[in-house]
Amino acid sequence: RNPFPTLFTAPVRRDLFVGTGLTMVATFCYQGAVQWVPTWITSMLHAQGIEEVTTQVSVVTTVLNAGGIVGCLCFPVLADRWGRKSALIIYFLGGFLSMPTTFFLIEEFVQVVLVSPIMGFFGGGIFTGFAIYFPELFPTAIRATAQGFCYNFARFFPRILVAQLVNTEDETVADELTKVLYSELGDGRTKNRHELLYRDFLRSLGIDVHESMTRPMLPSTRAYIDGMEQLYSSGNHAMALGASFGLENMAITMWDHLIPGLVQLRTHRHPGLDITYFTFHRELEATHEEAMEHAVTAVDGVKGMSAAERKDFRSGVKAVLDYLEGFWMGLEERGAGPSQAATETAPRTSRVSRSRGR
Repeated sequence: RNPFPTLFTAPVRRDLFVGTGLTMVATFCYQGAVQWVPTWITSMLHAQGIEEVTTQVSVVTTVLNAGGIVGCLCFPVLADRWGRKSALIIYFLGGFLSMPTTFFLIEEFVQVVLVSPIMGFFGGGIFTGFAIYFPELFPTAIRATAQGFCYNFARFFPRILVAQLVNTEDETVADELTKVLYSELGDGRTKNRHELLYRDFLRSLGIDVHESMTRPMLPSTRAYIDGMEQLYSSGNHAMALGASFGLENMAITMWDHLIPGLVQLRTHRHPGLDITYFTFHRELEATHEEAMEHAVTAVDGVKGMSAAERKDFRSGVKAVLDYLEGFWMGLEERGAGPSQAATETAPRTSRVSRSRGR
């Protein structure tokens, strides 16, 4: 029996949402800290006249992760002594206090080295708590599926979101990127969440959602997701902006090629085919293009891009288009039937929906 629908029934639904919420908060904060550290240290030391900062960045990253390892080892001891919930509260409070303290109050490198392990202890160590706490929340029949949903939904969803935002120094650009990302989540309307619309598309084809989420990715799909994460988390702001610009400005053309074929498919083969996911995206793309134009104008219009930044911007555009080409060619080479093709047809959802690129 497929355990996935059981996750959303009354006896376990609350625990599922609580677990997912906890992991989303923890992942968002810790991934944000890890992604921001290199840029933060670099900016701090450059302001102090230190140009070569590779060693210092490596030191802080190392002690941050070392603190996370110690935190992971300590959590089981604290959980057994004080209880699961109490240990989780302690770690969340520790992260809540240590992260703002580190980023807003610390101004000297030596202080960073001393405080970063504390941030890592709470921010990284809390993930051991999820491995201990979540199995106790759910019945045996759905335990593995529920744990996987709580952890992996949170793990994939914030990672690219955080990487894109924390590596954008210009607040005007961040505002425009946030508008795009918010619309991807349905503009606050739960029925328009994009991963939900795509699942409706899968169901209309008779494809089991759980099966599509657990099926291994094609190498080309994995390369697309990994490539996008790398573009947005590299610390190269011009390249990340170029990637977003390229992605949003090719999207209308992509949907305009896809939708007529889907209409034909619905007319001749699948009368119940739900293509709302695709048509809804198509309606949004004009606003996405406008947001990206505002973001580029904010960067280039105020201080102007340097020649190197313009080159990186173009490289970002080309890179994201190359990844998309690889994604589609991977499907072409796979020679997939309707089931496999449908579960791999929405590359842009990998940025936010976290249904593993399917």
